[in-house]
Amino acid sequence: MNPREWFVLGIRLFGIWMVTRAATYLTGFVDYKLGLIETTSRANPTEQLLFATSDLALAAYFLFGARHLAPLCESDDRKDSKGSDPLPD
Repeated sequence: MNPREWFVLGIRLFGIWMVTRAATYLTGFVDYKLGLIETTSRANPTEQLLFATSDLALAAYFLFGARHLAPLCESDDRKDSKGSDPLPD
């Protein structure tokens, strides 16, 4: 595997981690709505729903748009004059 493929794999693994993190936020929100747990006066359960939504949106981009993100993270000096694939190491 070349470095770009490893980078894409890392992005997708990070997306999977964000899906599991969003699941914990959703679980906390559902627990509160079902009355299974009590929250402190400073806790806001709707924040958990907002965090879960934003994590899922970013995870979807990481999982399905990783190939689009990889070229944006490469430096310009590693590309040849035509702007195609990076130079071999």
